[in-house]
Amino acid sequence: METSGSPKWAQVCVSASVICYLASLPSNAYCMGRGTDCSVGFMALIFGGFQLATDPLAGFPWLANPLLIIGWFLVFFSPRRAVFLTAGSLLCALMFLGTPGVMSDEGGAQHQVNSFEIGYWLWLASCALALLAASIATNAITSLKSA
Repeated sequence: METSGSPKWAQVCVSASVICYLASLPSNAYCMGRGTDCSVGFMALIFGGFQLATDPLAGFPWLANPLLIIGWFLVFFSPRRAVFLTAGSLLCALMFLGTPGVMSDEGGAQHQVNSFEIGYWLWLASCALALLAASIATNAITSLKSA
C-alpha cells in the first residue's frame, strides 16, 4: 500500500466528518410523539448533555460527541488512540437507535422517538468517517514502520 497519499486521505475523511457533523446541527435529528415534534441536532446536542446528567444510561449516546471531537484531533497526533475514541463514538451514536425515549422538556418528561431524521444519519456518518480517517492514519504509520 502506498503511504504517501494516506495522510491526505485521512485529512479528507476528517474534513468530511466535520462537514457532516456541522450539517447535522441545523437538521432534524429525530421526531417524537406524533411525528410532528422534531428536534434539530443542535437542540439534541444541548438536551443530550442534560439527559446524561439526569439519566446516565439514556444519555449515554450523547458521549459520542466529545469522543468524536477529541478523536478528530488525535487522528493527526495519536492515530491509534483516535481509532479507539472514534470507534467508541460510533458505538455510542448507534446506541441511540435503541433508546427508549428522550427528554423533551426542562421538566425531564420523556417521549418515545418515532423516527430518525437526516440530522441523525449525518451525525452517524460523521462518526463513521472519523473512524475511517483514524484507521487510514494508523495504517499509514504501520506501513511506514514496516518499510
